[in-house]
Amino acid sequence: MKYLVLIILINAIFALPRFALEQGSSCMNCHVNPTGGGMRNDYGSNIYNLEELTVRKWISKGDEDWDGYVTDNIHLGGEFRLMSFEGNKESGTFPMQAEIYGNIDINKDVDFYFELPLKGENYDFFLLFDELPNYSWIKIGQSSPNYGLMVDDHTAFIKSGNRFSLSDSTDLDLDKGFRDIFDPTLKKPLLFEWGINLPNGFLMTVDLSQNINNKYSDLVNYSTTLNYTKDFDNWSLMLGSSLMNEEGMNLGGIFGGFSVSNVTMTFEIDKAENIFADNQSSIASYAQLVYKPIQGLHLIAKYDYFDHDYDFKSGSISRFTYGLEFYPLNMLEIKLQTREYSTDSSSVNLKPEYLLQIHTWF
Repeated sequence: MKYLVLIILINAIFALPRFALEQGSSCMNCHVNPTGGGMRNDYGSNIYNLEELTVRKWISKGDEDWDGYVTDNIHLGGEFRLMSFEGNKESGTFPMQAEIYGNIDINKDVDFYFELPLKGENYDFFLLFDELPNYSWIKIGQSSPNYGLMVDDHTAFIKSGNRFSLSDSTDLDLDKGFRDIFDPTLKKPLLFEWGINLPNGFLMTVDLSQNINNKYSDLVNYSTTLNYTKDFDNWSLMLGSSLMNEEGMNLGGIFGGFSVSNVTMTFEIDKAENIFADNQSSIASYAQLVYKPIQGLHLIAKYDYFDHDYDFKSGSISRFTYGLEFYPLNMLEIKLQTREYSTDSSSVNLKPEYLLQIHTWF
């Protein structure tokens, strides 16, 4: 189920909500897409990435000249992740993400935005009307509904979960769940989204899209998210809730966090009904604590939990992740992590996993 919680977001991949929380602002502060993810705007690329992420003594070595504009109306960018992974059922080195981004200013009120993956069919493209009254916008095209936190770990149980089953055991399907229904290599649904920045730090989105359980169906998916983010000078707070409904499937959750000085905590808890079977409840949760001893170095501790069928006493799994993120340059991240699992199934023996990831963007 945990898969379920983020699967819905299967592609909001790679906008980090903790960065917005640290700034006490929304994702649109740094991204072209108002709900976050994908191409960075000028502030995200040349101010936040350079001045807030990069190791201070190496800021002068960063590239502050590239703004992505090839003409006054055409803005290009991209993102690439290379991962080396040693796991229970999967090992090796492979490209995790390779995408080209683009934004065309049709006029002062309308943009055409696209994300083109170099592998798969999960293209993202839409018209963005972002100069509407009361700081609102409308998005029309092929994209993912806005739901919950956008975390950069697609294996998080609130997201798509592990790509392969962690065990050959027949009594614990650790890989079964949303990722079996929401394949990130397939096309995203056609979508209409309305969003608005409300007073006092509130932001709301309402999405109407094709059925994401079966992308070729005429059925409809409804989702909405209400988010509150506020900066209180010495600390900042984020709280939010998301709901989704589709042909009897119900998904709902809360998320949030706080940031004080060099410590940031984020969390999400989701519950789903009728995802895997009728009258079945599933639970997924996520919590991450980040400590920054110096600018450019983030020490991370993370907890994931997933229970496929909440009514049964067995079948749950927990994962503990420890590691670091290092930002030597404004367009480079190096990530190191180790992950340990715990299950309530005596027949499953899971080994620690190790991850090295190189991430660059422009």
